Amino acid sequence: MLKSFLQQTRFYRVYLFYFGNRIIKKNINSFCDEYYHDKTESQKVWIKKDMKHWYIVRGISPHQYWEQSFDLITTSAKKNMLPKSELTRFDEKYNPKADVHIVGNKYECYERFKEYYGRECMLVSNPSAIGKEFEDFCARKKKVIIKPLRKDSGVGVEVFTYGKSKIPDYPFIAEEIIKQSDALAKFHSTSVNTLRLNTIKCKDSIVVWQCILRYGRSGNVVDNAHFGGCFSVIDDNGYAIAAGDVKRHKFTVHPDSGVALTGFKVPEWEKACELVKHLATKVDGLRFIGWDLAHTDNGWIVVEANTQPGILSPAVTGKGIAKEFYNIKRRM
Repeated sequence: MLKSFLQQTRFYRVYLFYFGNRIIKKNINSFCDEYYHDKTESQKVWIKKDMKHWYIVRGISPHQYWEQSFDLITTSAKKNMLPKSELTRFDEKYNPKADVHIVGNKYECYERFKEYYGRECMLVSNPSAIGKEFEDFCARKKKVIIKPLRKDSGVGVEVFTYGKSKIPDYPFIAEEIIKQSDALAKFHSTSVNTLRLNTIKCKDSIVVWQCILRYGRSGNVVDNAHFGGCFSVIDDNGYAIAAGDVKRHKFTVHPDSGVALTGFKVPEWEKACELVKHLATKVDGLRFIGWDLAHTDNGWIVVEANTQPGILSPAVTGKGIAKEFYNIKRRM
């Protein structure tokens, strides 16, 4: 407990930086040289100095500094940026390890929320002993989506055709392919473009917080931002107010389809918020969940749920969320 507290303090970061782990300074220097290779030497000197300052003052990692464009935003905006390490500690505190399996295991999550999935799923726990049940499932569906049982960020997700695709050598779930509504398919038709809504279970209510709408890119089947996708930031009223990706690009239209990524309202926004608030009451001790929903002609359905949901909006809006986050923490 004491160690965890000390690691959050500025004193601890100063100690590490100047007297402890010298690797931190080396990492900052090498990161700056790699990610700011197009800058002049004098510009890189300033960026390294600023990067070191915000590591000591707020615990901002070099990657967060780059992703959230600290070299371009104002000092007041920097002060309101939430260190990712604080979000990680928040997740660890309010999502007990004993309950993480509820959403961490994709099939267990499906079994618990089956009525909200709107499609069939099946578990293949032993790929070396594929049986007739899996063959029949694939025959009925023609093509299915394969997902590793315990991985995230879109890793290993693929369209699978029995007899033509290679069967993975790890446990996975096979899902009926989602037919999304035209309202979201228009952005990028080969991926299911999902709405990420984060819920935080406070003492007085359930908060829906920092939502984004994600889109695939370049024909990819997944829409995950860390797998090449892009996203729109959605405000509390369901409107897209900014768009970009995690590589510091800002967009007004989808780079492939040309469809506008800002200015529209998410279809059936209020129903999506109602759904995740309801789901958040059914995850036992978990209090901070990222819900991925897909929009179909029959409304919103669950794609999956995650603990440790990353908050991407500051990378695009240039606005911090620290004050808002601390206000929510006081209600926990």
